[in-house]
Amino acid sequence: MFAIKANEVNDNNFYVQSASLNGKTHTRSSLSYSDIYRGGELKFNMGSKPSTFGIKDFPSTSISDNLIVLNPVIEGGEMSFKGNKSIRIYSDQEGVNYYYTTDGSTPTIASKKYTQPITINNTTAVKAIAVNNKGEVSYVSTANYFETPHNWAIKLKHVV
Repeated sequence: MFAIKANEVNDNNFYVQSASLNGKTHTRSSLSYSDIYRGGELKFNMGSKPSTFGIKDFPSTSISDNLIVLNPVIEGGEMSFKGNKSIRIYSDQEGVNYYYTTDGSTPTIASKKYTQPITINNTTAVKAIAVNNKGEVSYVSTANYFETPHNWAIKLKHVV
């Protein structure tokens, strides 16, 4: 059983001044699953003024195991184009390198390394991967771009 008690709590005393978990000072603003699972008692000492309780020892909100390498974004705007098209490859993950292909093959670390926007001028499948400093590789991202072979346009007429 796990019990939570608040000493001296009332309409005026609603600020946590300090806490103890199973008789020991508890400074964290959170509990772990194992704290609750083991059972015991969490006791809050309440007061009428805000305190510094809970301003340190915040719970971790980061993932520290089973990390992944984010897929790169291949950004080039509209899929169809005339002339040349500039393509950018990026992600929000730091410390990664990008490798890409434009011939439809699956990229590897032996493929072209992305260092600046690339330019295409015909129908192309751009494929890219991200690789972190441990050599871990993302899934393959693919973007297809189609060169329009002519300047045809479709005009719609409104017939009454």
